[in-house]
Amino acid sequence: MGWRTLSFVLSADLEGRVLSDALLISSRELKWNILHTAWLSGNKNVTELQSYIKRVMSNLSDAVIVHVRDSYNDDLFRIVQAQGVSHLKASWVLTDIAALGVSDNEVLPTGFIRISPWKSPQHDFMEDALYDVFQLITKSVTSTVAKTAEGDTSVEQSAQKTPTEFQTVKEMRKKLKDTFFPGKSSLFEDPELSKGPFATMGIFNLQEDVYGSKHWVSVGLRTYSGMALETFYAPNGYHVSPSVTVPRPIVRVPVVSYPSWVEAEMPQDTSESTILCMKRGYMCWNKTDTGVVQLCCFGFSIDLLRSLERQLGFVPEIYLVSDGQYGIIDEETGKWNGVMNELVSGRGDLALDLVMTETRLKEISYSIPYLPLALNILVKKDGPLKNGNALHSWLQPFSVYLWVAILGTCNLILMVVWWLDRKSPSGHHRIFKESDENGFTMLDAMSYVWGVAFSKDIGAERTPRSISARCVSTVYASMALILANTYCANMMAFLVEDHYTLPIDGITDPKLVDTSFYPPAGFQLGILKDSYSEAYFRNHINDDIRQLYETNIKNNLLNNLTEGINRLENGEINGFVDDYLSLRKANNKIANCHFGLAGPTFYTSGLAFAMPKNSPWLEEINKVVFDMKQNGTIDLLEKMHFDEKMCSSSIAKELSVLNLSGLFLALAVTIGFCFLALLIEVLAIFLLVRFRHHLGALGKFSVRLLFDIEKGEEHLIMLQYSSEKKRKCVQLDVVKMNVATHKSQRDSVNTVTSLGTPQLERGFEAAERKTRQLANGSFVSNLTSDSMLMPFTNDGFYGDNLTSTVTPL
Repeated sequence: MGWRTLSFVLSADLEGRVLSDALLISSRELKWNILHTAWLSGNKNVTELQSYIKRVMSNLSDAVIVHVRDSYNDDLFRIVQAQGVSHLKASWVLTDIAALGVSDNEVLPTGFIRISPWKSPQHDFMEDALYDVFQLITKSVTSTVAKTAEGDTSVEQSAQKTPTEFQTVKEMRKKLKDTFFPGKSSLFEDPELSKGPFATMGIFNLQEDVYGSKHWVSVGLRTYSGMALETFYAPNGYHVSPSVTVPRPIVRVPVVSYPSWVEAEMPQDTSESTILCMKRGYMCWNKTDTGVVQLCCFGFSIDLLRSLERQLGFVPEIYLVSDGQYGIIDEETGKWNGVMNELVSGRGDLALDLVMTETRLKEISYSIPYLPLALNILVKKDGPLKNGNALHSWLQPFSVYLWVAILGTCNLILMVVWWLDRKSPSGHHRIFKESDENGFTMLDAMSYVWGVAFSKDIGAERTPRSISARCVSTVYASMALILANTYCANMMAFLVEDHYTLPIDGITDPKLVDTSFYPPAGFQLGILKDSYSEAYFRNHINDDIRQLYETNIKNNLLNNLTEGINRLENGEINGFVDDYLSLRKANNKIANCHFGLAGPTFYTSGLAFAMPKNSPWLEEINKVVFDMKQNGTIDLLEKMHFDEKMCSSSIAKELSVLNLSGLFLALAVTIGFCFLALLIEVLAIFLLVRFRHHLGALGKFSVRLLFDIEKGEEHLIMLQYSSEKKRKCVQLDVVKMNVATHKSQRDSVNTVTSLGTPQLERGFEAAERKTRQLANGSFVSNLTSDSMLMPFTNDGFYGDNLTSTVTPL
């Protein structure tokens, strides 16, 4: 039938207590919820009976079981009829004992059900039962006498306080109660070993005939093999038909619409005029002023409920609470609101996502927590963080100390490689050594080492040849590769993202606890009204936190999460306090990503299923929660509904000229430095060449270091630069002479128009070749001291002596 809640009206005697204990055990196994038990004694007056019956009928239970052993129960059932039993949905079930105490069936309301042992016409069972009774008495008496005769210690000690006869009777009663044996009738078989009820029970329904008389009509039978039941009438006049299959218990689940935990939307209408719920949703109901609206509920808590339903086999009946609150107690009236009120009043059977608090634990039962939950503060980010001048942005990927270390390392490697290659037998020995190769100078080392540092070939003409220098270069190249890749990765983050700061760094920030920062000019915090987070601030043991609530939070109470996010975006509040999972999900859904969680979480508590006190579902729900935590179901659902991807503290942006202006400035500065370096280089060479003898040992050392020559070869530098100077002078004079000669030759050709001899043409071609050689400098470079003294002629056309202007090289 699907009964879920029961109320009892029992006689206050041993028989009533035994029946109550048996029903309590069955309720735990069958998931019945016992709402109220009324204990009646024979001395109750009519006023007291009315009070008891009114309390039972106000609980709105699904069934009321009555077992009252009284010779006159007419007053009891007249009160039941007067209280309006026909307007209630509850079915009333009477035992055979309670029905026998009624003088006439007309006193009972129509639709009552009576359970009565089936009276078998066979006498064998009665004979077997009588035989087993005598067997029980014999066993009990024999055992008691034997125990007394042996002088049992407990008996002797008890006999000191009570007469021996009374103790013997007490022991015999105990033996009668504790003795079990199969027997012939199975009446005294151990209940734990029994396979089922030993008696057949008849089920009767009180109905009216066509003349208005009331009669008990047989509608069912309960036997060893099962139960057969026909349609019967309930006290409210409705027909109740038995289910073909075993009915699944209905569990009423009050919920609160809260993003990601429980969300509701209108169901989808299909072409077949049926209503479907998408997004793994369940049908739920919302009671409004105009009626009850059918919705589809989905979310993290609904998926958890689905797992419970699949393993426990109940039917969930989900409905939204009218005030939209989880529940907080009114300190003046002592009443709860929201979901807590539904559980305490008995209208709800199971809450999905209630935070465990000490105050709530006094009124309801919690399962083991399935998820730890902590509070945090969602704040709006301040403006971009000023990390210094944009001209230096390309230096930000590395710290100043790292840049200094890199520059120092590169210059050190430069010196090491140059020195190793210079001193190695297999390296470049001297710049003027007779060989086809030139030496590996300091400038070559600089080009090579810095090219490796940037993983680029910048045109180093020579590389180290020695094994030692190449080993150092290999390790240095590996280091340079790691540094270059690291710099590129960090450079992307620093240039493409703008970094932001948060206005506070947590719940202990001075903007929150310092009285000088209190609203309206200070930092304003918003919080959900009637939530556990509000109770945390209001009842905190720390005076600063309570003061924060009284002067700040109390003025910014919010109705739901959506209102909190909107007010935070509009600048009406500066921070919003809630559980970190909901805040993180809300933050990730915002497109421009201008919110952030301030500091670490605080006030961690457990999230669990909640039920009314003494709920029959508690033990099995604990087992299911433990299994879901072990097999990873909880973690999977958390990742599904509360994605861990945090909106970062920076926002991607488009690069501009300003972002890389530092590089262009560095290039311009380098070009300027190069001109300065060229001037210094020319000046240094001039001083070394001109005043080398005046500089002494320092001058010689500087010449050897700068020009990469060995000791004793300093005069070669002097000879080289003197020759270069004179060679340039020769080139200039010869070119001037050749231009003048060539011009006079052209004039001669033009005046002698009639000549045209081959000799003149050959002389003209030879003069042009000499001119090109002089322009290229090849002629001057091949001149010797002897040729310089010879007259310069071209087949007798012209000649000049170079002795006066050209000196030997």
